[in-house]
Amino acid sequence: MMHKITFFILVLFFARSNAQELIIPYENPFGMPVVNVSVNGSMHQFVFDTGAYKTVINSQVFSGLSISSKIDDVGGINSVRKSMDQVKFSFNFLDKQFDKEVIYTDLSMLSEFNCTNSTISGIIGRDVMEDYIIEINPDKKELIFYNPSSFNEDKIADFTKIKLRKSNNPRFHVKIGKQGRYVLFDTGSAGKLRISDYKLDQYIKTTKHIAYKKKGSSWGIHGFNNKEDVIHTIYNAEVQIGKLKIENQTVETSRNDLNNMGFGFISQFISYLDLKGKKLYLKQIGKDYISETPLKNLGFYTRYDSEKKKTHIVSLSTKNNQLKLGDHIISINGEKPPVNNCEMYSFLQKFYNIPLKIKLERENKVIEIAQSVQN
Repeated sequence: MMHKITFFILVLFFARSNAQELIIPYENPFGMPVVNVSVNGSMHQFVFDTGAYKTVINSQVFSGLSISSKIDDVGGINSVRKSMDQVKFSFNFLDKQFDKEVIYTDLSMLSEFNCTNSTISGIIGRDVMEDYIIEINPDKKELIFYNPSSFNEDKIADFTKIKLRKSNNPRFHVKIGKQGRYVLFDTGSAGKLRISDYKLDQYIKTTKHIAYKKKGSSWGIHGFNNKEDVIHTIYNAEVQIGKLKIENQTVETSRNDLNNMGFGFISQFISYLDLKGKKLYLKQIGKDYISETPLKNLGFYTRYDSEKKKTHIVSLSTKNNQLKLGDHIISINGEKPPVNNCEMYSFLQKFYNIPLKIKLERENKVIEIAQSVQN
């Protein structure tokens, strides 16, 4: 009898260690996939980020840990932080225990952008993903991890195969307006597809688009990017990814060399990511959704700065000559803006298609500006 029990335990252990797939559900509270990770028996929320080469934990959640080393040249959005702290850390994910050296930094900004009042405790990076083929299924809100040695390629028979660039991050070639870019497959970015505007001036003129100035709203583990940028949002772009052509896509162009495919764009596909094999497989299951935004309807967008305790214009149409980036908004049509950025979108929506009287502070002077209905 004892021999049978021992044999059963060995078979069970072998089956678990050679499991063909592990299904991890995810939530999408603020435009990125968020998964549960166990730390010392407690569940924590981590962003699943294919754009992060290494796992990160929130120093505000796991405070007081001893620094084990420094890591140099950590890249970010248009900036590089010289060095960041690392700590040795244990966590359970994918039914296995990880004991790793991870980046240790303040991720409070992620929680501020999260309108569900939950705390983001960390970021799962590619150092955890690299031994698997990963299916990202937005229909089911599931991440499915496959053992490459037993992966059934019949699953991807009708998918478009895309070669990843031979680098340490998942970049691949896309073409827009006859211009090619290598973009990062980045589930840790909430945005759309954004590329540099190099040699795209003439193409942009032929498209349906809006142009606006932006400052201080691109962010990552490095912090905010405070450089001013000019963005063109194109609403009818044709995008070619390998042999796959998709039409009427929302694409943003930027002066900065970002070249990033965010989770908003990725979510119209079922994706299979093979990091070690340098391959990506895509199958379109939905269409890119063009939403009515305050920027499109009002010509500006605002955010509340919790440190300065003021609401500032952070995005502004290039056609708006009355307002300026950084203007402190006191009121719109007599109503004060909310101090909770999760309520800002609905606050601005109230002023669509009506004339505006904007009271603001600029260079320590209070002024009022009348704005007609946007075209």
